[in-house]
Order: sequence, then structure tokens, then C-alpha cells
Amino acid sequence: MYEALKEPKTMVEHMPKGESNIAWFRLAEFVKRKEKERALCLYKLLAHSIADRAVSIQLQGDLYRAFDDTRAIDSYTQAVTLYQKSGREAQSTNLCEHVIRYLIHLKKYECIHLFITQVTGAEKDIVLLTMSSLISIILYAPQDKKLTQTKKCIETCIDIIAANHMISNESFWARLRILDEQIYQNLQQKILDIV
Repeated sequence: MYEALKEPKTMVEHMPKGESNIAWFRLAEFVKRKEKERALCLYKLLAHSIADRAVSIQLQGDLYRAFDDTRAIDSYTQAVTLYQKSGREAQSTNLCEHVIRYLIHLKKYECIHLFITQVTGAEKDIVLLTMSSLISIILYAPQDKKLTQTKKCIETCIDIIAANHMISNESFWARLRILDEQIYQNLQQKILDIV
């Protein structure tokens, strides 16, 4: 009866208890020492002990990311899909935002919109993730705003948000105005042009 009131499980709570904990510590050591092949082999064995497939795939993505392997994005995309299928929207959204920040870190701005459209179906979700992406670009890559691919990504974000300006998100508008007045003005003008 009180099951619904419990906090959602964290990644650690999904991990098995008992003797296999030593293996998880070994996995962490392999990552720390940058021993990619050993870490991935041990992960493949340990993945069978994780009951939640989405968590297992997300952990795989985390391992790939730890080794700067872009296969992390494929794993994360799979995990997002599994979270969505099981109705865990909060985990799905959080992981999407994590991937967007990772793409910004990799300076793969052209992949952001592609990722968003791959993992979301509803127009509202695409717009909300696009808003989050725009804020993340401004926060995490201010020095890159003048690069051609970054400009294209920002323009794409502005176009998507402007075309769907009826989807209201007051915190987005307030944050955008504080972070970058110029982009805020450009977006406002784009909306006025559409209307």
C-alpha cells in the first residue's frame, strides 16, 4: 500500500548485495586506472546481476563515457527508451539532459537536435528538451557561441522554440533573459515574426 510513497531507487540500490560487491569495486578500480577492456569485460559479467535493464544500459553508457568512447551516446539512448517504456519519465528526462551536456562537452552541437528527436516523440517533449539544451549551451559552452556549428545549433533551438511558442515555460524565459539577453531578444523577435 505504501509502496508508491517510497523514494525511487538510486543507482546504488539497484546494485546486487553480497559477494559481488567486491567485483563492483574492482570495476571502479579498472575505470580509475583507465583499463578499458578489463572494465568492459567485468561489466558484461556483472550486468547480469542488475535486475533493471535500463539501469544496466545506463551504467554501460557511464563506462563508455569514462573512457571517452562515443558509444556512450548509443547506450544512453537505449536507456532513455527503456525508462520511457517503463513509465519513468523523471529518469528519462534527467538522462536526456545528462547526454545533452555530454554532447556539449564533446562539442558535438550538431548531434543535440538529432538526439532529442530520436528519444522523444511528443512535440512538447522535444520543445522542453530543446529549451533545456539552449540553457545548457549558454551555461556550459559560453566560449563556443561564436563557432559556426554552435551558432547553427542555437539557431535550430531558437527555430524550434519559436515555432512552438505556445508551450509555456516561465522559468526558461527568466533564465534565458538572465543568461543571455541577445539570444533572448533574438527568440522574442523570431516569435513576433511568426505571429
